[in-house]
This record gives sequence, C-alpha cells and structure tokens, in this order.
Amino acid sequence: MPSADPAPLGNQGRLGAPPRVLVASDSPTGEVYGFAGYRQSWVMNNAFELIWIAVFPQWRKLGVGAARTRARLSEIEK
Repeated sequence: MPSADPAPLGNQGRLGAPPRVLVASDSPTGEVYGFAGYRQSWVMNNAFELIWIAVFPQWRKLGVGAARTRARLSEIEK
C-alpha cells in the first residue's frame, strides 16, 4: 500500500488561505496514488471544509482515501 504520510502544500491558519492538499505517494518512485484537500471556511471562523478527494482507480478499495481523510482531520485538530 502507498505511504499514508501527509505531504501538505499551501498555507493554513488565516481566513481565505489557499487549500492544503495531502498527497498519497510512493516514496521511492514519487508516483501519486491519490490526494485530498481541505481549507479554512471563508464563511465561519474555526471551521474547515473537506474538499477534493481523488484516488486513482487501481488504488481504490485499499484504504488510500480513508487514510487521506484521517490525515486531513488530524491536521485540522492541531
């Protein structure tokens, strides 16, 4: 199974900040299996929106999407 370590991109913590994207990839090859994003709500303080989740078809049903969702929630809780 691919690495479930988050690879965040973007900024977090200020209203209107760009979304953060967590990528699931193979460390040695850099092949991307899927990704998921989140951002701080533009409408409410202290609220986040889970946006974008995609997993390549050959990696579906292997826990990649669930791992990305857990990683997003973990980062939001920090």
